[in-house]
Amino acid sequence: MFAFQIAVAQVSEVDTLAARRWYGKGISHLERSSFDSALHYFQRSSELWKKNNVWKEFISAERGIAEAYIGMGWHSQAYEKIIQIENQIDKTHDVSFSDEVRVQVLKSYLLSTFEKYDEALDIIRTLFKTYPSLEFEQSEETASVFYTMSHIYHIQGYYDLVLNNLEKVKRIREQLYGAEHLSLSRVYMSFGYNYHKKNDFHLALESYSNALHILEVNNRLLSGDAAYCHTYLMSVLNDLGQYHKAIEHGKRAVELYSQLRLSEHSNLVGVLQKLGEIYTTLGDLEKAKDYTERALSLALEKIPYSLTAQAILYNKLADIYRMLGNHERALEYSLKGISLAEQSYGTDHPQTGFLYELAASVYVDRKEYRKAIDYYNKALTIRKKVSDRKSFSDIVTLHLALSDAYQQMKRADSSFMHLALAEQTESQSEVSIVPLKAMVKQRFGEYYQGREQYAKALDLYRQALAPLSRAGSVTLAEALKEARNTVYKKEAYPLAAKIAEVYEAQYRQRKHLSDLSEALQWYVVSLDLVDEVRRQYSADGSKFILSEQSHALYAKACQTALQLYRVTKKPTYHEQAFLIADRSKANALLEQLFDREAKRFAGIPDSLLQQENDLLASIAALEIQLQKESDGGEAYRTLQAKLFEVKAEHQRFVGLLEQQYPRYYELKYADYRLTVDDVRRRMGKDEALIEYLDGGSDVFAFALTNDNIVSTVIPRSGEITRAAEQFVSSLKKVEPETYHASARKLYTALVKPFEKILHGKTRLIIVPDAALHAVPFEALPAKTYQADATDFTAIPYLIRYVDVTYSYSAAFTVRLNDDARQASLSHSSSAHTQPVSFVGFAPIFRDSVKNGDFLANRSYVEESGLSELRSITMDGKTFNELKYSEDEVLSISGYFQSHALPAKNFLYSSATETNFKLFSSKYDVVHVATHGFMNEKNPKLSAILFSQPQQKTETDDGILHLNETYALDLNATLMVLSSCESGAGAVVHGEGMIALTRGLFYAGAKNILFSLWKVPDRQTYLLMDEFYKQMLSGKSYSSSLREAKLKLIASKESAFPSKWSGFVLMGE
Repeated sequence: MFAFQIAVAQVSEVDTLAARRWYGKGISHLERSSFDSALHYFQRSSELWKKNNVWKEFISAERGIAEAYIGMGWHSQAYEKIIQIENQIDKTHDVSFSDEVRVQVLKSYLLSTFEKYDEALDIIRTLFKTYPSLEFEQSEETASVFYTMSHIYHIQGYYDLVLNNLEKVKRIREQLYGAEHLSLSRVYMSFGYNYHKKNDFHLALESYSNALHILEVNNRLLSGDAAYCHTYLMSVLNDLGQYHKAIEHGKRAVELYSQLRLSEHSNLVGVLQKLGEIYTTLGDLEKAKDYTERALSLALEKIPYSLTAQAILYNKLADIYRMLGNHERALEYSLKGISLAEQSYGTDHPQTGFLYELAASVYVDRKEYRKAIDYYNKALTIRKKVSDRKSFSDIVTLHLALSDAYQQMKRADSSFMHLALAEQTESQSEVSIVPLKAMVKQRFGEYYQGREQYAKALDLYRQALAPLSRAGSVTLAEALKEARNTVYKKEAYPLAAKIAEVYEAQYRQRKHLSDLSEALQWYVVSLDLVDEVRRQYSADGSKFILSEQSHALYAKACQTALQLYRVTKKPTYHEQAFLIADRSKANALLEQLFDREAKRFAGIPDSLLQQENDLLASIAALEIQLQKESDGGEAYRTLQAKLFEVKAEHQRFVGLLEQQYPRYYELKYADYRLTVDDVRRRMGKDEALIEYLDGGSDVFAFALTNDNIVSTVIPRSGEITRAAEQFVSSLKKVEPETYHASARKLYTALVKPFEKILHGKTRLIIVPDAALHAVPFEALPAKTYQADATDFTAIPYLIRYVDVTYSYSAAFTVRLNDDARQASLSHSSSAHTQPVSFVGFAPIFRDSVKNGDFLANRSYVEESGLSELRSITMDGKTFNELKYSEDEVLSISGYFQSHALPAKNFLYSSATETNFKLFSSKYDVVHVATHGFMNEKNPKLSAILFSQPQQKTETDDGILHLNETYALDLNATLMVLSSCESGAGAVVHGEGMIALTRGLFYAGAKNILFSLWKVPDRQTYLLMDEFYKQMLSGKSYSSSLREAKLKLIASKESAFPSKWSGFVLMGE
C-alpha cells in the first residue's frame, strides 16, 4: 500500500513537470502568434492537470485554450470554453484572482464581438463591484479590464472614452514592465485606431510607428500583432490618399497571415475589405470586387454573428456594383447593409450614416432624387453629431453629393448652397485631405464653366490641380509641367480634361488660336495620366472600365487636333489626331503583348514562364467552375476562396519576377509611343490603312499610306451605328433588301471619302471602332449597281478590288511585326513567310442529335442552304454533326503533304482539348474545325468545343474558353478558327471585341482567321479548301482569303455575303 502511494506521487510529480512545460510552451507560442501550436500545448497541459485534479492550474490552461481560439478567430469555440471554465470554477472554487478576472475579461471581449455590448459592459461593472480595489490597482488585471472597456467603447463610437481608458492601460503597463514591453504594442495600435476614427491621421501614424517599434524590439515582426499593425497603417494611409503605400501594407498583412498559417482567419475580413475599398477608390473595380466578395464570403463563414461586418461589406459591394452600372444589385446590397447596420448599430451610429450615404448615391443613379435627398440628409444629421472638427471631411463629402443631386434635379440654388457649405466646412476642418480639397475646387470650377465664366473656372481648376500636383499656388502653365508627376493620377486626369474643355470653349467664344493649342496640350496631359492609371491596374476588367470611361476623352482630343490642323494646315496636328485615335484602342491587349515580349527578352527561364502558365491555367479553370456554381452556396464560396488565393499567388509571382529580373520590369513598363513613321515604314506601296474612332456624335476616320494621310469627319455617328447593325443583321438573317440599303450607306460614309488615296492599292487594313467591329468591309459594294439586284454574283463587292484584313490598332499591327516581318512587308504585300507545318483538329460530333437553327426566315434559310451552321444546339447539351469538317481537315493536310510539308490531324475522339494544348505550340499553322459560341455576359467564357473527354479534368472539359488561351504558348504564324462566332464577342469602347482572338494573340499567334457569326458548314469547307490551295501556291494569307471568297462569289449558291464574308483575317 505504501509502495503504491509512492508510485502515484512519482507519477503526479512527472505529470506536473510535463504540464508546466507544456503550459510554458503554450504561452511562448501564443506570444509568437503560433496559435495552432499554442492550442496543442495548452490542451496537453490541461489534460494532465485535469488527470491529477489540480484545478487552479487546469483553469489557467483552459484559459490559454480560449485565448488560442481567439487568436485563430474561432470566437464561438472560445466562448464555449469560457462557459466550461466558469462551470468548473463554480464546482471547485479553486481559482486564482488573476484567472477569475481574466476569464471574465475574455468573456466580456467575446460578447462584444457577438455585438452584445450591454452584456459585455455588465461583466466589467460586476468585476468592479465584486473587487472594488480593482479599478485603482496598478496590476495587469486592471489594465486588461480597462483595455477591454476601450474595445467596447470603440465599437460603440465613444472615442473620447476609448482614449481615456487606453491612457490608463498605457500608464499601468509602463510602470509594470517598462516602455517597450510587448503588451504595449496593442495599446499603441488601439490609440492609432481611435485617432484614425477621429481623423487625427498624424497621431494615428505616430501610434502605429510606436507599435511597430515595440514589435521589432521584441522580435515579433512575424506575428498576428504585426499583421494588425500593417492593416491599420493601410487604413490610415488610404484616408490620407497614399493609396499605393496603403496597398503595400495591406498585402504585407495578408502575407503575414499566410506565413502564420492563418489564411482563413476572421481578422482577414477587415484586411480584404480595406484592400477592396482602396482598389475601388483607384477605379480598379474588378480587383476591388474580388477582394470585397472574398471578405464577405469569409465573414459569412467565420463570423456569421457579426452583423456589423456584413453590413459594411454589403455596403462596399453595393458601391462597386453602382460604379459597374448594375444599379439593381447595388440597391439590393445597399438596403441589405442598412438593415443589418440598423440592427447592430442603431439608426444614429456614424457607420449607419455611411450606409445611408451609399444608398442615396444609388438612388441618384436611378434618378430617384427624392429618396436620395432623404438618405443624404439622414447621413448628414448623423455625421454632424460627431462634434470633432477632424471629422468634417465626411460632412464635406455629403454636401458635395447633395450639390450634385440638386444639380441633376436642376435646382441650381440648392446645388450652389451645398457647394458653398462644402467649401466652408472644408476650410474649418483640422485635417486636409488632398483629393477632397481638390474636388471642392473642381466642383466650383464646373459651376462657373457651366455659366460660361471661363476665366474664373480656369482659376478654380488651377487651385484644384495645385494640391494634387503638390506644386502649391502656381500658374496653369507651371501646373501643365507638373501635372504628369502627381500621385493622384485618377483624380487629375478628369481635371486636366476639364481645363482643356474650358480652353476649347474660350476658343469658340473669342477665336484665339492659343486657346485651341492650350486645349490640345491639356488633353494630351489627361491622356498621359489615363495611361498611368491603366498601368496601375492588373485586372483586365478594370482596364476595360477605364477604356469605356475615357473613350470620349480621346474623341475630344482627336477632334481638337483635327480642328488645329484645319486652321493651321500644319501636318503635325494631322498626324497627332491620327495617333490620338490609334492611342484610344486595344491598350490592355498591347500591354499584354509588351509583357510577353518583355519576358522573352529579359532572359526569364522557361521553368518560371511555365510556372506562370500553370497559375494562369488554374485561374482559368477555377473561373469556369465558379460560373457553373452560381447559386452562392458552400461549393461556390469554396471555389471563390481558392480562386482568390491563386490570383493572389499569381500577383506575388509577377512581383517576384519584376524584382529578380530588372530588365523585365524595364521593358514591361517602357513608355512606348507610336509615330506615324513607325506605321509607314511597315507599309508597302500597295497598302493602305483606314482607322475609325467613334466620338459619340461624329465618327473620325483616317486613311494612311506609306506617303500620305487624309482624314474626314463623318457626322451622325448614331446613324452609322444603326446602319452597321442593320447590315450585319441582314447578313445573318439573309435579308437582301436590308443588305442593299445598309451596305450602300456604309460604303458611302466609311470608304468612299478615301477612294482617291485608295486608288491603285491592292491591300486594305481596317481598324474599326464600336459597332464597326462586327462589319465585314469586304462585303460592302464599291460601286453603284441596281438597287433590287438578285444576282449576287454580280455585286461589285470591295473584295473584288483589294485584299482586306483587320487590326485592333495601328500600334497593334506594328507590335506584331518583328524585324524580319517588317523587311518582307516593306517590299510587297504578297511577300509572305510560307508555312512549314500543319496540325488540324476536327471533333466532327458524328451521331449527335441535330437541333434547329436560330434564323428568322426558316424557309428562305433552307432554300439557301444555310441550315447547317457551326453552332452549338439550342439545348446546350448535344452538338450538330459537322459532316464537312472531316473532309476539310483531311483535304488541307493532304495539300501540305503534297508539298512535302509535315501535317498531322486529330479527328473524332482524338480531337481533344488536351491534344490541342499539347500540339498547337509545335506547328506553324493550327486549324480548328468545330463548334464555337459567344458568351455576351461574360466574354471570358466564350469558347470553342473539342471532343468530350472520357473523364473531365480541371484542364480538359472539352471546351477551350477565352481565359484559358492566355496560358497557351503558340508559335503559329496562322491560327484558323473554322467555327461559329470564334471572333465575336462583347465590344468594349477603346478595346474592341473581347473574343478568343485576344488570348490567342497574347499566346503567340501572328495571324488569326476567324468568324464573325454562325457560318454554314459546307460553305466553310469550300472556303477553307480554296484558301489553303491559294496559300500553298505562294500567295499571302490575305490574298489567299480574297481568292477563296471570290470563288464562292462566282457561284449563285454561295454568292450572298452570309456564306463567305463571315470569315475575316486579322494580323497580317
